[in-house]
Amino acid sequence: MSRGVVAVLCGGWSAERDISLVSGREVLRALKGAGRPAVALDLVPDAAGPAWDRAARERATPAWAARVPLSGLIPGLRRRRAGVVFLALHGTGGEDGRVQGLLELAGMTYTGSGVQASSLAMDKERSKRLFREAGLPVPGSRLCPPGGNAGAFRGPCVVKPRSQGSAVGVSLVRKAGQMKAALESAWRWGDALVEDYVAGRELTVGVLGGRALPLVEIVPQGEFYDWDSKYRPGGSRHLCPAPVPAGLAREAGRLGLKAHQVLGCRGYSRSDMMLDKAGRLWLLETNTLPGMTPVSLFPDAARRAGLGFEALVARMVELARRGE
Repeated sequence: MSRGVVAVLCGGWSAERDISLVSGREVLRALKGAGRPAVALDLVPDAAGPAWDRAARERATPAWAARVPLSGLIPGLRRRRAGVVFLALHGTGGEDGRVQGLLELAGMTYTGSGVQASSLAMDKERSKRLFREAGLPVPGSRLCPPGGNAGAFRGPCVVKPRSQGSAVGVSLVRKAGQMKAALESAWRWGDALVEDYVAGRELTVGVLGGRALPLVEIVPQGEFYDWDSKYRPGGSRHLCPAPVPAGLAREAGRLGLKAHQVLGCRGYSRSDMMLDKAGRLWLLETNTLPGMTPVSLFPDAARRAGLGFEALVARMVELARRGE
């Protein structure tokens, strides 16, 4: 197979579009910095798409990327002789298996997990069910469809959309009076998942090529690791390696690897977890396309493992080429 051009696919139409563009820009810079032929494509919905796509269609494409509609994606990739598609998409439409399915049908090589693992990881209710069946420790949770009875739930709990990432629509509820607003925020994206709140330290484990990366502790400046904490400079501190006993770090690594395997992930992933005050680990969710921005966790962990950003991107591309 010809090695060809690496096409960095970013943008999309999810609530995480802006973050995806930042990831795409950084990956493109890394590839070009390493002397690799690369192009960036900003994926946008077709003009005939549903009404909720209109805002995404109207968003500007940055100068460093070429705008391509979904219907023109495969012809555009072939015209540019793409050997590997680097998926820097996040959220609905890009991280949930849909684009992966399109690329599969076209016989294109792409980075990250396949259709099934991507779909399962994006659906927090389904992934939690699989984790429980595999014996992994996950907080209790229940679904609440739009319009459900807010009075049926008691805090403290975390309310989040069933299928979103980057803390989109996530609320920490401590009092019963906060529940209605929290559910309404999550319902903007469909079903809400109401999860038992685990007080403690926030940790994350990256997996790359079948091995766990160094454990990272996240210290948010706010009450919890919300959107601002994730993406605003200074919104959080990343401690890597996390200041925890070696045995606990190994256990967290095993938990991240097991979550990766249970979902059938490929190449790389990042699993978020909590360490409660009794020293127990709780798995929250797994991300199949972790962020690649200057403030993202996955590159921080890789750097601690000896892989700078350019080397990390090259490794991700190589894993895709090898089907791993």
